[in-house]
Amino acid sequence: MKHLLILAFLWLSATLHAQTGDTLFIPKLTGELYVTEMKHLGDVFFNNNWAESTIQLSSGVTLHGEKIKYHGYLDEVIWFNPSNFTTFVLDKAYINAFWTTDSLNRPVHFKRLLLSDSTSTRPKDIFVQVAVEGRNSLYIQRRVISLPDEVSVGKYGSYIQKAYGQSPVYYIQAPSGELLTLKHLGRVAFLNLFPQQKEELVSLIRRKGIKLRSETGLIEMVKLMNQ
Repeated sequence: MKHLLILAFLWLSATLHAQTGDTLFIPKLTGELYVTEMKHLGDVFFNNNWAESTIQLSSGVTLHGEKIKYHGYLDEVIWFNPSNFTTFVLDKAYINAFWTTDSLNRPVHFKRLLLSDSTSTRPKDIFVQVAVEGRNSLYIQRRVISLPDEVSVGKYGSYIQKAYGQSPVYYIQAPSGELLTLKHLGRVAFLNLFPQQKEELVSLIRRKGIKLRSETGLIEMVKLMNQ
């Protein structure tokens, strides 16, 4: 079981948080120390820079200006504490959503999504990027997976490095609330999710010239389904 560490030293930066009259409200984050991975190939983070972000806690409290990164391999939010230059893995259960920026400095919104897992007795939480929300919603899990180790050559000879790669998973939430999973982009894979609407969707794809092999095309398609 993960050991919870209450970040009591947040009171040192209390001026960064809300104050009402003589009462000082200091939100507390929980988590554990984050140990940086050894040198590896590929990015494990969705955003490589410590982006000033907004975090909405499960208590309803919102924190602004927190420096975080989303770790796609661990599916965790990593928080940087500037007061002592320490990094922490924040407890997922206490985070409802967060707003940050991607590696191109574009704003993105993530939320915690509860998934039913047929292989487990308990549902699991994951963080997903909110791409479309409406009658049909599209969420993207910015998953990073482990790849076969690679041999690199350095100053003192060859050595083995761990390798990671991007492997996003797409979840379409239907009006019924059912979550449909798409692990590979493509027209056939998408249409197989909607057997009852296949003819209608094929017509829409042809009429609008949508290319479902791209993430942009999938986002456009889900938006059109909401019209």
